[in-house]
Amino acid sequence: MGTTNDNNNNNNNKKVVLITGGTSGLGRNAAKYILSEGHTVIITGRSKNRIEEVFEWIKPTPDEKARLHSIVLHLDNLESIRNAVESFKSLNLTLDTLINNAGAIYNNLQYSEETTVVEKTFFTNIIGPWYFTMLIKPYIIKGGRILFATSGLHDPEFKVPLSDYAIEYVKTPHFFKNLDGKQSYNALGFYKASKLAMMWIAYLLVKQMSDLEIITFEPGFIPTTELTGLQPWLARMFFRYIMIYFNPATTTEDTCANWYRSYATSPTFNGTSASSAN
Repeated sequence: MGTTNDNNNNNNNKKVVLITGGTSGLGRNAAKYILSEGHTVIITGRSKNRIEEVFEWIKPTPDEKARLHSIVLHLDNLESIRNAVESFKSLNLTLDTLINNAGAIYNNLQYSEETTVVEKTFFTNIIGPWYFTMLIKPYIIKGGRILFATSGLHDPEFKVPLSDYAIEYVKTPHFFKNLDGKQSYNALGFYKASKLAMMWIAYLLVKQMSDLEIITFEPGFIPTTELTGLQPWLARMFFRYIMIYFNPATTTEDTCANWYRSYATSPTFNGTSASSAN
């Protein structure tokens, strides 16, 4: 059970949950759902302004406000990740569940300030979350959970619109020779590859962290999230108003946020590791 030194929680059903990318979309909705059930929630955002905006959006009650915390985190910056872990330590909390929710897809070939060896989508979706997970792992309770929001698009057998597009980035055995994207770059291809790598990491962590539950899940297609907002205007309109009629995996932010709540806090998933919960 996650606790604070000055506010010990005597209810064994209440958790401390950290959600990366908690200032928009699924992370924001999940934070509101989980907070409303009496759990303690830490959200990460890329700026204090974004965090202040989501606090205003959540409109926490006085009791909820005492259980809502925030950390500035850039997953494309290793120093920011280290600083975020220090910020978590200063909260004097133990952690029940880490939800690796934050992700990105960049339409054009870009790099983080850290390196040009790995393009930015892969760095943000894999290198950053992996590093953050390893650094914060010592603060997760025994039997706690690490969740990864992945995507069925990494699976060539997952038949939805665009599932075959750029699938060579997942199927090629030589992808890691092109991590910088300089040989060829396709935004969706690198996104798919990053989600496949996330599955690999999850299975690796199962072997390394037998004291924790490692869960991967497919949130579904949500056309209103900020992830699609990174795309050009025409693509955003296509995803929001046309794709919804052709993609059987389409769902809403509210529905998916409720799934997040269940994966993070429900005893139903006790003993579950490296499974596709949805």
